[in-house]
Amino acid sequence: MERGRRACEGEGGHTRELASRTGVPILVGASRKSFLTIVDPHAAPQSRTGASVAAALYAMREGASLLRVHDVRVTAQAIDLTRLLEARDHGEHEERGAHE
Repeated sequence: MERGRRACEGEGGHTRELASRTGVPILVGASRKSFLTIVDPHAAPQSRTGASVAAALYAMREGASLLRVHDVRVTAQAIDLTRLLEARDHGEHEERGAHE
């Protein structure tokens, strides 16, 4: 589990910086990887869907351009809903600012 913890902590926050510095798209392929057992130590690869989706969402929010995933439909649903909610929240914040 220590290896997984280092993988999570060591790379977080650098994706957006790397993408902007190099100008190349960043591909993240965290789906079903062993470091995901940090949240469920005994999960078999096929049982890491929740952690895989969470890792994909995190990577997307940190600037990843491409995601390599096993569970395409589930991940796409999560990304689509996240984008809709963020757009709604962003719109609400703009409306509040205009009325204040």
